[in-house]
Order: sequence, then structure tokens, then C-alpha cells
Amino acid sequence: MDATANLPSQAQVPQERRLSPSDRLSFSRRQHCKPSLSVGRHAAGTCGRRLARVAFGDLLRRLPPSALSIGCGVLLAVLIGGAASHARSEALWQAVRGADLHTIFSDHELADGVHYAYQFRGDGTFTGFAMGKEIHGTWRLAGNEFCWMQRKFTAVEECFEVERRGSEIRFLRDGYESFSGNLSPIKAQAPSRVPR
Repeated sequence: MDATANLPSQAQVPQERRLSPSDRLSFSRRQHCKPSLSVGRHAAGTCGRRLARVAFGDLLRRLPPSALSIGCGVLLAVLIGGAASHARSEALWQAVRGADLHTIFSDHELADGVHYAYQFRGDGTFTGFAMGKEIHGTWRLAGNEFCWMQRKFTAVEECFEVERRGSEIRFLRDGYESFSGNLSPIKAQAPSRVPR
């Protein structure tokens, strides 16, 4: 049903009383979009579709069908491409379990480039900095989880599931990411020269 069907034609209305397109839209809203207590959301959705037809119907009728097809195709491609890239990025994360956890952390540094950098040793200790403060602690594996305890800040051991994507590592607790960073081998320090 056309929302403007009840309006008189412009030819039948004297010049001083002719409605502009915005007035016609306002009139159609008053006529066809009255609130109804019994129909709730369905009425609101129907009203919204009617208003869209009134507001954009003229524009859509003027466009050639090929333009509409191209526009719909582009929109569909963008939506599918965005969903596919999100799925690909999530699919690249691999769970790290068991002995692989020890391999990736032992003698490696975990850092985010700004806030922290931790160096994990093969003997189960780690050192580093977090927000400019020196950190010392211990780390171990508990089944398929990485556990650590920072001596200075907390005396509580925290355990996380670990996922990896290349050199990126993320720590999960109950399926939600707690923090993430990049792993790299600890650089061997050159022996310092002792002056004679």
C-alpha cells in the first residue's frame, strides 16, 4: 500500500496549500504510523518499511536496474569478505598444549612492545619489567595450562590456556583473552669486558 495514497494530488490542491516532499512524508507518518498497543514491534517494523518506501521509493525508481544489482552485489561482497576475513583470523590461532608450552616459553621473551617484557628461563623462573617496575617470579605447566606467580605483586598463582598465531601469543581464562604479546628468543648477551 502506498503511504501517500490518501493524499490529494498536487494538481487538485491550490498553489498556497501544496505539500512539499517533507510535508508529504510527515503527513504519511501521521496517517499510517499511529502507535498500536496490541501489535508492538511488528507495527514499528511495518511502519519503518513504509517510511523507507516513501522516502527512498522515488530515488530507487529512478535508478536503472543494473545500478541496483551492482550496488547489492558490492554490499554482499563486502559483508561476505568481512565475515570471511574475521573467520580466517580466528582460525589461525592454534591451541598450545603440553610439552609444546615448555618449548615455546623456555628461553624466550614475551613482550607487548609497550607495557611489559618477561624473559622465561628453562629452569622455571622469569624476570622482566611491567609498567616500568622490575618483576621476578616462577612459571610452570599444569596439564595444558601455563601457570605463573609473580613474587612482587601477587602471591597467587595464575593459570591460562595459551593460543599461538606465528609469534603472537594470547592467554585465555575461561575462553576469554586476558592479555597477549609476542614471543621471541632471548638474545644472548655478549660477555662484558673487564677493564685492566
